[in-house]
Amino acid sequence: VLIKGAEGIGTGWSTSVPRFNPLDLIENIKRILTGQDLEDLVPWYSGFTGTFEPDPKKEGTFICRGIYEIDEYTNTVHITELPVGTWTQTYKEFLEQNLIDTGSNTAFITDIKEYHAEMTIDFKIQ
Repeated sequence: VLIKGAEGIGTGWSTSVPRFNPLDLIENIKRILTGQDLEDLVPWYSGFTGTFEPDPKKEGTFICRGIYEIDEYTNTVHITELPVGTWTQTYKEFLEQNLIDTGSNTAFITDIKEYHAEMTIDFKIQ
């Protein structure tokens, strides 16, 4: 469960166990066997380049963040990683809801361009 992660829903409860790096788990097993204190584990997903930070509001949980850069000169946001569990198509639909030409009073996006590859995310938003 610690390597593959798990999510489940039952009557009156739910659970979510993130994936952890097998090498970190092995190191903690060695610490147990030698009587050392365990190191805190941080979620890990192969190929994910974003970050996991401990949630200061809820002990034992993490905030997952993707990667973006803001170019103030061109007024563009460049997104190169979405948080784990956020699908590209779902995120695109969210962005499209905020396009100015949709007539929404709260819209703030003028253009969305996509340059994704098979294993990479690449949105450019103005």
